[in-house]
Amino acid sequence: MPLKEDYLSLTDTAYLLGVSKRTLARWHTIRKGPARIAVGRKVIYRIDAILDWLKANETRPQGTFSGGPNGHA
Repeated sequence: MPLKEDYLSLTDTAYLLGVSKRTLARWHTIRKGPARIAVGRKVIYRIDAILDWLKANETRPQGTFSGGPNGHA
């Protein structure tokens, strides 16, 4: 059975991601952002769902900048 420590509140999730609670609500409306759970009127986020969402949205550099046409910066 999951423990309370496995979940974050809406406020804590917003703080962790560096966005507002309103942004999280907007993301939910457009089906963006981490999965959430509604328990009555309370919204909570599973920490694993947040981490999975962050990993899925991770980007890596595609190449390196070589400078000018001769490869010089």
